[in-house]
Amino acid sequence: QIQTKRDSESLNRENGGVNMSTSTTKGGFHYCWVILLSCCVIGFFTLATVANCMGTFMPTVVEELGTTATSFSLYYTFLNFTLMFGQPLAQVCMKKFDIRICASAAVTFSAGAVALMSTYSSITGWYFSAVLNGLGLSFTCYLLFPIVLGNWFKKNYGTVFGIASCMSGLGGTLWTANVGRWIGAYGYQKAYLICAAIA
Repeated sequence: QIQTKRDSESLNRENGGVNMSTSTTKGGFHYCWVILLSCCVIGFFTLATVANCMGTFMPTVVEELGTTATSFSLYYTFLNFTLMFGQPLAQVCMKKFDIRICASAAVTFSAGAVALMSTYSSITGWYFSAVLNGLGLSFTCYLLFPIVLGNWFKKNYGTVFGIASCMSGLGGTLWTANVGRWIGAYGYQKAYLICAAIA
């Protein structure tokens, strides 16, 4: 009984503190659809901007800073290096703390990293943002959807996971086209701020 209680408490933390057994409203609406919608929003807005759109900035940043594409590409090296070590840490945090706090902190890290890119005058600043963004994406990019949706959808998990995952691609298609316009109209600094606000 003690082990069952601990497992239940751990599962409730992963579900954002919501008890799945009592999460159906009087009208029959189940809280699981709020969970799916939240994942779709994170995919469409956050992941699409802080992950999918960053390459669009490279030509303009390289030209205005007088650096090279190779130097800019190191951003992705630092990002992926952080993801490699950040995901085990993220998994531990998601089991120990309220997943809503973890997700909010992750989104804040990623959005903050993108906003900071509007202030740098040296390419080394992008490397710092890569670490911050990598910490945020350690939670949201690969772990959040499987853990949360897996807890809420025992049936049709593959379908809902596919719906949530495709939102980042759909959002990336929309936002990437607009980012190019924003860079041309306002400059890359303001375009970064717009992406951070969307995220």
